[in-house]
Amino acid sequence: MPSRRRRPVRGRSDGHEPRGLWVVIGYSSIIVLAELSSSFVGAVPGALLDAAFVPLILAHFVLRPDAPHRRMFPALALVALLRTLSIAAVVPRLPEYTWYAAVGLPVLAGAFLASRLTDEPAERMGVSVWRLKFDVVLTILGFPAGFLGYLLLRPAALLTDADPASVLAAMIVLAIFGGFLEEVVYRGVLQAVAVDAFGSRRAGILFTATLGAWMYWGSGSLPFMIAIWLLGLGYGVALMRGASLWGIAASHTVLLWGMGLLWPLLLR
Repeated sequence: MPSRRRRPVRGRSDGHEPRGLWVVIGYSSIIVLAELSSSFVGAVPGALLDAAFVPLILAHFVLRPDAPHRRMFPALALVALLRTLSIAAVVPRLPEYTWYAAVGLPVLAGAFLASRLTDEPAERMGVSVWRLKFDVVLTILGFPAGFLGYLLLRPAALLTDADPASVLAAMIVLAIFGGFLEEVVYRGVLQAVAVDAFGSRRAGILFTATLGAWMYWGSGSLPFMIAIWLLGLGYGVALMRGASLWGIAASHTVLLWGMGLLWPLLLR
């Protein structure tokens, strides 16, 4: 396994027509507006706006095969779908960590379809491992990142009964439908097409991190949103510098384990 080989990160372009970029920005603004309305109007109206947005942008994708930057459309639909299902899947009688699975199963299928629709090769999504040591370092950094996230947000523990079976189940669910799924959506699919749409690695990373941070508006903590934004920037740069999607997802998973399981139980 090569340890320092740099994988290709560019190689295609949808064109950089300004009008097409404004369409992308407009669609992204609808997602941001839905998130804001969830706080100022209510969770249900925000979810309904996201739900209406998904078929709209997918219809644009299907009906206008000549639209500039149309490869962005399935990725943006995936972000809106993730938010819609995260509200619809809340079931008070079930443990909170199971909500991740309820949301994650359809979104994981959607992520696979979106990667096919955007025609992203595996190396651009970061599936191949080129720098294993880099991935290990990123995974270890998930521990302090999770501690910082806990201090900023102070979330309640995902488990009230910390028996070994429940802890193991929660860890598995958070790994698959938390860390891995979010990184597939944002870094694996959205960032790759955003780099092409904006014609710049920096702009693609910035766009992806910013949109991802806005999805945490409902947390009610601006410092936490800023931390998520910085984390997204770091993950985006790491992917471009040779980290794999697996290493980034592992780091995100360790962060979630800390915020949802470890630190709430140790510091409560």
